[in-house]
Amino acid sequence: MASKLAKHGRVLDLGCGLGYGSHYLAEVCDMILGADVSPEAVQQASHIHKMTNLHFAVNDACALGLLQGQFDLVVSFEVIEHLENPKRYLAEICRVLAPDGTLLLSTPNKMSMSPYWKDPIWKWHKHEFFENDLRHLLLEYFDDVQILGEYVRNPKWIARDMRAARLQRIAKFLPSSVIRAVPMELTLRAVGFSVPKANLDEVTISVDALRFARTFIAVCRKSKAS
Repeated sequence: MASKLAKHGRVLDLGCGLGYGSHYLAEVCDMILGADVSPEAVQQASHIHKMTNLHFAVNDACALGLLQGQFDLVVSFEVIEHLENPKRYLAEICRVLAPDGTLLLSTPNKMSMSPYWKDPIWKWHKHEFFENDLRHLLLEYFDDVQILGEYVRNPKWIARDMRAARLQRIAKFLPSSVIRAVPMELTLRAVGFSVPKANLDEVTISVDALRFARTFIAVCRKSKAS
């Protein structure tokens, strides 16, 4: 999906990590910048992935320091849930997007992560979103928002998700702060976090039954007049 949107365009991979996604998109786009807040990740990405149209930089997602209207596409996968200020992040993305630009964003579905708690129970998450909450937030910044769901049909993934749902129902009366105090190793072991990688043919992206999606994928577009 991202490669189709990136074709012959100027792309920002915001939260690029070790840069494998940036390298993949560099094969189809005119120019791509992989940006991440981690200097170590950017250093490794720069060392591993070398293409003439691919560049990496250390950037704060909420204060990019990049030119206005510089990109046709911003991809930002599994980033927004880690940020203290998601609105500043979205405002920065809007600023660096060209008129009629597109944001492709993904984030876990709160229904699959911590449905019974206001605050996320996962220590590394600052915000999680139900579908309507995510849609309303994105519509504050974009003229057109389509939200899709990502579903994994691998039996071991399904079993893990069912086990996590049972544990959540048992623990729903505990404050999120209590659950966050449990050593993460114990939580991951209880859920059975380590499962084989899912094959591509076991992953479905659809607009159906968004409530049950593991992950949301949002396609957000600015109008030419923005």
